[in-house]
Amino acid sequence: MNLDEITKVLIEIYNEPLINENPRHIVFWYDSEGEFIEDIDNINIQNVKTLKLTQNNYFKTRYILEKEDKTSNILIYANMSKPSPREDWLLDVLKYSIEFSTDKTTVTMRDLNIKDKSLTPIIKNYSKFFNNKERYSAFKKLDIYNYTEENIHIAVLSVLCKLSVLDFEEVTKVLLREFLNKDKKYLENIKKFGDIDAFWELCSKYYGYNLEEKSIGKLMILLAITDLDEKIDKQLPKSYTEYISDKKSNCSIFINHFMNDREDSDTYKKLADKVQHVIKLEEVVSKLNEEDFIKCDTFRYFDEVTIKNIVDVLISGADEFDKYEEIINKRKSLNWYPDYKNYYDALEQAINLFRLKDNIDYIKEKSPYEMIEAYYNNGDNSYYLIDKAYRKFYVAYDKIQDKDILYELMQSIEQVYTNWYLDELSLKWSSTVDYNLKTEWNIPGVISQKAFYSNYIEPHNLSKERVFVIISDALRYECAKEFSDILNTEVKGSATVDVLQGVLPSCTKIGMASLLPNKNITLDEKNNVYVDDISSEGTLNREKILKYKNSNSLAITYKYLEYLSSNEFKKVFTGKKVIYIYHNVIDARGDNASTEREVFEACEEAFVELKQLVNNLVNRLNAVNIYITSDHGFLYRRGSIKTTEKINYKSDDKYSRRYAISDKFTKQEGTLTFSMDYILANKGEKFVTVPRGEVRFAKQGVGSNYVHGGIMPQEIVIPVIKFKGNKKSSKIEESYVEVEMSTISKKITTPRFTINFFQKNMVEDKKQPIMLKARFEDEAGNVISNEISIIADNKSHNAEERVFKERFALKSSIKYDKNSKYYLVMLEDNNEINTEYKKYEFIIDIAIQDDFEF
Repeated sequence: MNLDEITKVLIEIYNEPLINENPRHIVFWYDSEGEFIEDIDNINIQNVKTLKLTQNNYFKTRYILEKEDKTSNILIYANMSKPSPREDWLLDVLKYSIEFSTDKTTVTMRDLNIKDKSLTPIIKNYSKFFNNKERYSAFKKLDIYNYTEENIHIAVLSVLCKLSVLDFEEVTKVLLREFLNKDKKYLENIKKFGDIDAFWELCSKYYGYNLEEKSIGKLMILLAITDLDEKIDKQLPKSYTEYISDKKSNCSIFINHFMNDREDSDTYKKLADKVQHVIKLEEVVSKLNEEDFIKCDTFRYFDEVTIKNIVDVLISGADEFDKYEEIINKRKSLNWYPDYKNYYDALEQAINLFRLKDNIDYIKEKSPYEMIEAYYNNGDNSYYLIDKAYRKFYVAYDKIQDKDILYELMQSIEQVYTNWYLDELSLKWSSTVDYNLKTEWNIPGVISQKAFYSNYIEPHNLSKERVFVIISDALRYECAKEFSDILNTEVKGSATVDVLQGVLPSCTKIGMASLLPNKNITLDEKNNVYVDDISSEGTLNREKILKYKNSNSLAITYKYLEYLSSNEFKKVFTGKKVIYIYHNVIDARGDNASTEREVFEACEEAFVELKQLVNNLVNRLNAVNIYITSDHGFLYRRGSIKTTEKINYKSDDKYSRRYAISDKFTKQEGTLTFSMDYILANKGEKFVTVPRGEVRFAKQGVGSNYVHGGIMPQEIVIPVIKFKGNKKSSKIEESYVEVEMSTISKKITTPRFTINFFQKNMVEDKKQPIMLKARFEDEAGNVISNEISIIADNKSHNAEERVFKERFALKSSIKYDKNSKYYLVMLEDNNEINTEYKKYEFIIDIAIQDDFEF
């Protein structure tokens, strides 16, 4: 330090507030090397007297301090070493005074405001660390309020690990993260500029790591196995014993924080995979029952075993479906669930499908109307739910990379869906249609698709209300039903679903024509479709037909609207009263041989686009009356279509895989033929022939899994979603189920304890599920426990089934004060920010604060 720097520091010392009723500042400066003996007379500080202390003037100096000048600020400069306490004649004065020094350790302590002299050896030990401006600056920025030996060790470790906070847990994470890399710069820096022994001593204190070998890898093994021991209700093998820490709570809390940290979760998974392999976890798990590890998520292997076990029991024909669903639900809030979500989704749909098979048992042949009712309106046993489960299974299955795990289950799904459901439905449905309808395509009691406009749109014309019709090509009933649920949950307004009897053949050109206002629908010699003598092919022609009924009509495609700005969107519809919007995702994908396998995924994409469209209509235009319907449905199965499932159609007429239109009545084996008089004005001129059931007409080329045109319910049950927009608000107020803590006592007396949470509402309509996190914090907001996830998605009417029991553990390295405040904090869990949801005050009064329970 130069003279100016010394003068500046001394001025700061003398300007500090007086404490302990001292009337002045007295500063001792021992300059043993005599570095500033020639400069001392040049130090002039206002209102400060300088006294030079020697071996021979102790008495004189004391006399001046105690008799001559009792009020002035004094600087006592001594060109000698500081005497030992026994030889220091001014020791009593020194004790209430300030000692100034120019050695680096003292200067550092003074600059950092470390007043505890017992910490001098610690700071001196880190001289190499502090001899770097960048490290020194980073240390100061930690803004340590209470200096202790431990805090200094952790601060040095934090700086060397490039952390901006004083946190040993984060230091441990950095070193574990680095363990996966070849470059070990943080560990090397600790060895070079810090104190590696201090790190391992802290590991011993916080995590109970006392193994002779000091290894980051072994530390991870200890943390993971200790967490495993906490979560499994069985004794682990003896080979694991040395890795089970006596600081169980701290280890489990560390693992919990590590695996749930969005930035570190991938690192944790890589480390856990390495540990899982090293400790030969498979051998241990093979000796456990599923109930023993149902809530364990230390390693991914538990999810893999759980999935395999459920697959095995489903394939075996076991029917404890509620039990399997409960197991899956318990896994949903655990660490590895996102990695295996598609597997679990596929399992849930397989469970739904097998349960429906058990409940329905066999498909009964009834009248066409009764069978249509059984298809869409038979509650939890409606046939359409089988189609939905099958579709949703493949939506999940197709996203899985390693399909081997579910391959046998997929084969069972195909067996049930094709050989039981489709075969039986085909047989019974074709039989009742043939017997009851003969050659007339008219199901009593079901409104015809041809009457759509007159039944649904014309009333709005009469009342001069604006109405929107969205026609999504091939949106079959089960898809529309799911989309209706999405609208009821996520869009302002309310939706219900009606059904129409679809036209035959159930194809685009006739289905689209039947949805327009019509007096006469005709086919020419090439089977082109005309509505009131206008071709119904293309958007422009359809708009002409609409305008004959209402001049303020518009026909437009979704693709045209997709990327319009809000103002452009509004302009398109200005002055229009009847608007038809044509949407084509499902049929576009399914009707192409190269993409038909993607048709179920296309259904999911259609939901996203249709929801956005409805939102835009409601939010930008305040639309109230919206109908979503389709021209036809579809049949799709993943398994290959065998030659025996195809029949030859003997005719010169052009035909598709599911229908043929001809000018004369023909009857061939394995087919049904109907007059088209039910829809056409040119009576007696056209007939449609379809294969019985789900059989295809044999045709050259590929692409026969996705079809439509026939009479199967999946093809001809046409949905009409009636959506009433809520124009009172231009913004939907999302309503989630409410969750509250239901444990009565707010006093914690043990390090490990259970808290009950209650989902007050069941999930339905506008009540959406909510994802929460819960943890305990102190008054300063420091996390002192593990963090648990709550997925409140229960649909049960029974309140007892909506109770969640969650296990918490407190950090054992903290001394809890029963007079301090602690909080159970519930947070909304989303991908960006965790917003506080609810907060409950607790008292923590643990009599024996160790890591054992008695």
